[in-house]
Amino acid sequence: MMKYTVLLVDDEENILKSLSRVFQEEGYDVITSESGEKGLDLLSEYDVDLVISDQMMPGMRGLDFLEKTIEKYPDLIRIILTGYAELSDALRAINDGCVYKFILKPWQNDDLKVTVRRALEQRDLIRMNNELSLEIKKRDKVLTDLEKQYPGITERPADGIYVIKSDTDRE
Repeated sequence: MMKYTVLLVDDEENILKSLSRVFQEEGYDVITSESGEKGLDLLSEYDVDLVISDQMMPGMRGLDFLEKTIEKYPDLIRIILTGYAELSDALRAINDGCVYKFILKPWQNDDLKVTVRRALEQRDLIRMNNELSLEIKKRDKVLTDLEKQYPGITERPADGIYVIKSDTDRE
């Protein structure tokens, strides 16, 4: 089983403690931050799989923090925790591809656990897709090199029947 790292960003210490307990019980490594600025620093230090950020924090709001992570950490899964269901913020975040999900306070621990589990499954699928894409690119390069060395090797016969001749048959 893969070990996941979750970054929790909230200006309220009690919420950080409560969320930390929930996710440590699930076996995740948990890192906490009291601000978006410190959260950005922590992202550069740790390999984080998922971030849960409060929306309403002094200084940098949660959405602003998460938007700053998109370019440098595109595969990071982002969740907003908010006590206020601001539709305009939710639509902006979803349309910008910034968040996986909005969760309203007070949250239900079981629902939160399932949401995070599903989000991490998505993270695994993204990683797997990236690895497979790299493998395809490597194989395409091999085929391109072979085609340069043996012109026509990658062409498919019209009848779909491949005939392989030995070197003596080619002379």
